[in-house]
Amino acid sequence: SERAQKREKNSVTDVEMRFFDEYKKLDALCKDMYAFEKGVTDYLNNMEENFQQGTHTVRGWDRDYRAIKRLRHIRNLIGHQTGSSGCTESDFNDLQRIHLRFLQHEAAAGNRSAHTALNHALDAMLASDLYDPLDGAFFRATLTEDWRAFVPEKPLAINALLALTLLESGRRAEAVRTLDFLLSACFAPGGALNPCLTYDRESCAFTPEQVCAALGGEDGLRVCRLLGLRRQHTGLPPKVTPSRFSPVEDSPEADLPRTPTLPHSLTPEDAAFLRRVMPQLQRVRAARTPPTPAPCILSEDCALAAAVFALCGRRLGESRYIQAAQRAVGYLAALSPALPPSYSPVSALNAQLTCGAGAALALALLTLGQAEELHSYRESGLRLLGAALHAFTTPDGLPMHTPQDAAAFFPRIPAVWDSELPSPAALLLHALALADACRPQAGYKDAALVLWQAAAPYARQQPLACAGLIDAAHFTLSESREAPA
Repeated sequence: SERAQKREKNSVTDVEMRFFDEYKKLDALCKDMYAFEKGVTDYLNNMEENFQQGTHTVRGWDRDYRAIKRLRHIRNLIGHQTGSSGCTESDFNDLQRIHLRFLQHEAAAGNRSAHTALNHALDAMLASDLYDPLDGAFFRATLTEDWRAFVPEKPLAINALLALTLLESGRRAEAVRTLDFLLSACFAPGGALNPCLTYDRESCAFTPEQVCAALGGEDGLRVCRLLGLRRQHTGLPPKVTPSRFSPVEDSPEADLPRTPTLPHSLTPEDAAFLRRVMPQLQRVRAARTPPTPAPCILSEDCALAAAVFALCGRRLGESRYIQAAQRAVGYLAALSPALPPSYSPVSALNAQLTCGAGAALALALLTLGQAEELHSYRESGLRLLGAALHAFTTPDGLPMHTPQDAAAFFPRIPAVWDSELPSPAALLLHALALADACRPQAGYKDAALVLWQAAAPYARQQPLACAGLIDAAHFTLSESREAPA
C-alpha cells in the first residue's frame, strides 16, 4: 500500500542519514591520520598505487579495498541525490566496522607513546603513598595531587585491576605480589572475596626506632633510608584538608611514625636487600591492629576479581589463582540459581539485581571457561550472559543498572559511566567478546554492536567518563579475541 511504501522510504532515509554522518567521520579521520586532502578518496588512490605490494604483504588488502570503494559509492549516491542509493542497515554496520578498524590503527600508531605514559604512571604509583611495599597492595586513594597521605583502605577490585595492568605491562613480580595479597587477605569463608580492608593508619607506620629494633641497627638504618622513614629523607608531610583520613601532624621535636614508600629507583642490590627484610617488617605489622573487612560481599567486585584471577592464572601458569577464581564464582553462583543479587548477605533491602553484578559474573565464568578442561564454566557463563542481556537492556540496546532502572541506589543512568570500576555496559561488552569467541555464529557480536550503537551518543558526549566503555567496544568489535584488558 501507499502508506507502507511511505514508511519504508522514511526508514531508508534514516539509514542513509546515519550512513552519511558516519562516512563524514571516517573521511575526517583519514585526513587527520594520513594528511590526505581528500580523505577516503586519497586513501583508496594510495591503495591502488600500492595494490600489488599490498595484496602480497597485508592479508585482506583486496577485500578491504573493494569494501571501502563500495561504501564510497553509496556515499556518493546519497550525497548527489541521484536516486535511491540502495543503502541498507547492513551497509551502515559495515561502515561502522571499518571506521572502528581505522580508529584501532590510529590507536596502534600511538601505542608506543601510550605504553610510555602507562609506564611513567605505574612508576609514579609504585613510588608514592598509594603503594604499600610491605604487602604489594594499593590503597584506595591519596589526599594530595602528588599522591601523598593515603586513604587507609585497600579495595579488592581496584587491586585486582591494577595487578592485571602490572602483568600486562611486563611487571610480573609486582603483579604476583598484588595477587598474593588478595589471596591471603581478602578471602572470606565459602570462597567469597571481601571487597575492602580498612586499616588503622598507625598500624601501617613505623618509627626508625621500631625498624632498628626489628632488623638491627645497620639493616634498620638502611631500610629507613630506602623507604623514607626519616624526615631528612622525605621532608615534612603534606598539608591536607582535615578529615577522618588525615595523617597526624608532624612535630619538629621527633620523627613521628611514617609509612614505608619505595624510592623512584633502586639498585639491584637495594632491591634484593628489601626483598630479604620485608617479611620481618610484615611480621611486626601483623602483630598490630588487624584490618577491618567490609561487612558484606559485593557481587560485582568479587566477580571482577575472579575474572582477573582466572586470566592471570592462565597467563602465569599458576593453578592457585585459577582455583581462587573457581571458589569465588562458586560462592556467587550459590547465591541464586539465576542472576546474582547485588551483594550478600541478602536482605529485603539489598536483594535487587544489578547489571554490573550479572555482567561481571558472566565475564568471570567465560574467562574460566576459556580453558577446555573447564568448559562447564563456559556453558554457565553463556546462560548467565543471555539472562543479563535480557534483564538489563532495553529494546533499543541501551544498558540499565537494574531491570526496573529504579535508580534508588544507582544514580548513574544509563549504566555507561565509569567510576572506580569499568561501567556495567563495558563489562557486558567484554563478556560478549568472549561469548562470540566461543560461538561465532550465535549473534553475540551483533548484540555488542546494538549495545554500542545505543551507548555511543553518551560516549561521544562524555569520552573520559565512558573510557571503559570505549575501550570495551574497541576490543569487542575488533577481530582480536585474546582476553579483556
